[in-house]
Amino acid sequence: MNKEQVYCTSYDGQSQVEKKVYQGYYKKASMNNLLGNFMLSDILKASGGTENI
Repeated sequence: MNKEQVYCTSYDGQSQVEKKVYQGYYKKASMNNLLGNFMLSDILKASGGTENI
């Protein structure tokens, strides 16, 4: 199964975002298996909520 989602920055001037990827069916992330995490960097600085990732 593939899942695609668009994200926005949280605050003004944000240049990177860390995302964690979990596998599982529980609503609470900590109860699922952490597959890994990655850092998206070099995001164009803009007002919070305006830059799509």
